[in-house]
Amino acid sequence: MMQWSSAVSTRNQGAEALAEVVGKLAGPKPDLVLLFMTHHHRNSAEELLKKIQAAYPGARIFGCAGGGVAGGGREVEEGPGLSLTLAQLPDVEIESWHLGEGSDLSAWDRPLPEQDPAILVLADPATLPVDALLRSLDRRWPGCPKVGGLASGGQAPGENLLFLDGDVHRDGAVVLSLWGDIQLRSVVAQGARPLTEPMTVTRGHYTRIYELDGKPVVQVLEELFGRLGEEERELFRGAPLVGLSDMDSPRRGDWLVRNLTGLSRKEGTVMVGALVQEGQKVAFHLRDRETAQADLAELLARGRQHLRGQPAAATLLFSCMGRGSGLFGELHYESREIQRILGGAGPAGFFCGGEIGPVHGRSWLHGFTSSIGIVSTRGWS
Repeated sequence: MMQWSSAVSTRNQGAEALAEVVGKLAGPKPDLVLLFMTHHHRNSAEELLKKIQAAYPGARIFGCAGGGVAGGGREVEEGPGLSLTLAQLPDVEIESWHLGEGSDLSAWDRPLPEQDPAILVLADPATLPVDALLRSLDRRWPGCPKVGGLASGGQAPGENLLFLDGDVHRDGAVVLSLWGDIQLRSVVAQGARPLTEPMTVTRGHYTRIYELDGKPVVQVLEELFGRLGEEERELFRGAPLVGLSDMDSPRRGDWLVRNLTGLSRKEGTVMVGALVQEGQKVAFHLRDRETAQADLAELLARGRQHLRGQPAAATLLFSCMGRGSGLFGELHYESREIQRILGGAGPAGFFCGGEIGPVHGRSWLHGFTSSIGIVSTRGWS
C-alpha cells in the first residue's frame, strides 16, 4: 500500500531546514519526493537537491519555489519555509519531464501511458503559455484531472525555480504523471457565492456580455448593485466577479469564477476574464471569508464521498497567496480543514501565483483559488 508523509521547517539555513524535515520523516525508502521551498532558500537549491538525492537514492524529485509552503498540517506564509513530502508508491509508475521556454506543447517526445494517469503541473508563467500547456494535456488525457500551480515569489523571468530530479529549472514547466494503483481527484475551491440567480447570455461575443435574459447587462448590474447591502456593495466594488457555467442548473463548484474586467456604458457591455458563449449561464459573484469557508467545507465533503470510507492516502494543496490567513483570519485554516474532513496526514504544497485545476472536465488556470489533489489507491489487489 502506498505511504505518504510530509513535514515543514522554518529554519533560516537551507541545509538545517532539510536536515530537520528529513529527521522527521524517517521511514521506508520513497519512490517520489516533493520539494517546495520559499525563496529564502533559492541560493542553496542546487545543493539541497544533491542532498535529497544522496538521502533518497533512486527517488524522483518534483517541486518548485513559492511564496509560502505547506506540509505536515502547517502553512508557512511569511519567512523561510521548506516542505518535504515522501511517497512510497508500490504498483505505480512515474514519468516526468521539463518543457522549456519555446517548447512545442502540441507534441510529446516520448511514449506515455494510455491509462489515465494522475498529473501534477508546476509552471513559470513568465516563460511558458500555461493555458496552451493545459489545453495540450487535456487533448492528450481528456478524462483525468490536472492539478498544480504557478511557481511564485520571483520578481522577473528566470527568478522562479522549478525542480525535477537533480536539476533546477528557471523556465517553462515541469510535469509529473503517475499511473497504476493510484487515483487523483480534485477539489477546486474558488471561495465565491452567486449574488443572482443563473441568467442566460442572450447576446455576447468573445469576452464581452451585452445581454442577459434579454436585458441589457449594464441594467442588470445596476439593479443588482441597488439591491446589495452596504458591506456587500463595497466588497463587490473592490473585486467584482462573474461565474460562467455550461450547466443548466449550476451548484457550488459548477461555476468558473472570473474577474469582471471592465464596463462600458457607452457600448452597453461588461468584459470578463474568460471567453463568453451565447447560451451560457452567468451569475455575478462575491467572495468573502464566510463564503470561502463554506465553499471549502462543502467541496471537501463531496470529495470525501469517493474515498469509500477510508482516509485520503495524501492531499496536495496549491493555494493562492491571497488566501491563507489574509482570507480566513487564522494560520493553517485550509490544512486543518482538509485533514479534518479527508483524514490522513496534513496536506503538502505551496502558495502559488496561479492555481491549476479542472472545472467541468477542462483544466483552467485560476486566481484566488485553492486547487486540492486527493490521492487514493484504485484498490487493486
